[in-house]
Amino acid sequence: AYDICACLVGSEMCIRDRIKATGAKYIAMCEGDDYWTDPLKLQKQVDFLEANPEYGMIYTKIQRFYQASGKLKEIWGGNHESFSDLLRENTIPTLSVLIIRDIFIDYQKEIKPEIRDWKMGDYPLWLYVSAKSRIKFLSKVTGVYRVLEQSASHNVNRIASIDFGLNYRKIAYFFAMKYGDCLLYTSPSPRDMRR
Repeated sequence: AYDICACLVGSEMCIRDRIKATGAKYIAMCEGDDYWTDPLKLQKQVDFLEANPEYGMIYTKIQRFYQASGKLKEIWGGNHESFSDLLRENTIPTLSVLIIRDIFIDYQKEIKPEIRDWKMGDYPLWLYVSAKSRIKFLSKVTGVYRVLEQSASHNVNRIASIDFGLNYRKIAYFFAMKYGDCLLYTSPSPRDMRR
């Protein structure tokens, strides 16, 4: 058995403090209105990361639940495992991720997201992980993501929606400038960086 810090709700600073306080080896994130549907999700992900030390993160597909209609609809999450792919499009559902804690701590120290004017906390983390290690996509549905009519990422206000999209590009630009548009993974494994 492995210790996993499951961050369910809270601000990025609150999550960061909880993660720093735990000695867990892995971090799983699931916001309060989303939920996991596969009881073996975490075990499958831990097994993969334990067997493949060059990987720092693993994620899956999810199904979207639209609050307004009360219906489960499309399955989302795609095979964008490389830094270059993620610069173009984020297809990683936050609630499906399991990440090595040490990479998260390194991200906090190196990038300092709390001082950035970013409207999202997950996308910059995925870019950092993909620049520092490999990411694995497991093509299985393991959770449900609730789509609300009014949220930062799903906003009916056009200006707010455009602002969110511009912020997304600002984040991609920051990481492209910092790490280059890596077409091929060449970094050491997260565990090699600790030696």
